[in-house]
Parts: sequence; structure tokens; C-alpha cells
Amino acid sequence: MADVKKTLDDLKLGDGITAPVVATTPSLREFKVPPFDGTSSWLAYKIQFEAIMEANGWNKNQAMTALTLVLRDHALTVLEALGKKVTYEQLLDALEARYGNANLEHVFRAQLKDRVQRSNENLQQWALELEKMVRKAYQSVPALIEGTLVQTFIDSIRDL
Repeated sequence: MADVKKTLDDLKLGDGITAPVVATTPSLREFKVPPFDGTSSWLAYKIQFEAIMEANGWNKNQAMTALTLVLRDHALTVLEALGKKVTYEQLLDALEARYGNANLEHVFRAQLKDRVQRSNENLQQWALELEKMVRKAYQSVPALIEGTLVQTFIDSIRDL
């Protein structure tokens, strides 16, 4: 009780008027998780999901529930295949195996080798597309990305 009286006394201004008290309860706003159907980049989605998980202060059980609720279409079949007793880590691993790029670098390198700038692509579009392809093709060797990107851009640009 003495603490409350002291706090009230501290809030009093010189003429006996008390200062307004501002509530300091945490915000009830949570960031919403967008749906995942397997057609967009899994890596980008996972980064976004984990940022939302951290911002919302979720534990792994809450994250599992949130991720389960936003899976759509083909991505939902991954959950279905795992069954009911699945952990957050198991679901992430299954989604990574299905939609991740880790085991496809050789495929991306072959696609990169054959890809040239299309007639309907301007330089900016071509550079962006090429950068995405090179990052996928050399994901496990980051030191090669920049040099490969520059050389591939030069070699595959169409004559203007």
C-alpha cells in the first residue's frame, strides 16, 4: 500500500493535479502468417515465417499450429503424409525436403548453362532472373556466386 501511495505522490504535479497514467500492457496485435501452397520460394517463406514467429513470441507448439493452419493445396499434402503425431521440426524438414533447393543445385546449374536472355526481357529483368538462378545453383558455394553471376550475365546477354 505504501508503494501505491508513493507512486501516486510521484505522479502529482506541483498544484495537486495528477499526471495521466498510460497503460503499459503489451500490444494485442500479432503479425499474420501468409498462406503457403508450395508455388513460392520455400526459403523466402521460411525466413518470413520465422520472423513472424519471433515477433509474435511463439514457442514451437504455437508455431506448429500456425504453420499447420496456413498450408494450402500441395503443401497441405506434406502435412497429411506425416500424420497426426508430427513435431514442428519434422514438418519443417518435410517441407524443406519437398520444396527446398538443397538437393537440386546440379539441376539449377544445368538450367543456368542453357538459359539466355529472352527477347521480351529487358536488362533489369534478365539480371534479376539470372541472380535468382545463380544463387540457387551455387547455394552451397557462396564464394562463387558473384563471379559466376557476372560471367554468366556477360555470356548469356542477347545482342541488342
